[in-house]
Amino acid sequence: MNPFINDYVRVQDRGLAMGIQNFGITAGNLLSVALLYTLTNMVAVELAFPIMTGLQLLWIVIILGFRMI
Repeated sequence: MNPFINDYVRVQDRGLAMGIQNFGITAGNLLSVALLYTLTNMVAVELAFPIMTGLQLLWIVIILGFRMI
């Protein structure tokens, strides 16, 4: 999955790190489908795309603002 696990995680903890990574991927997929699709499905198309764009831009601001990248 992530090459940084092999580079920066101790051999004894690699299974735990991969488990946490897989949990995060699964939770993110479920939340994006369940929450975002449900919210934008109830809204008109002309409003759904700006909402999604705003959420994506907010996510970028959060990631860059907290210096996660």
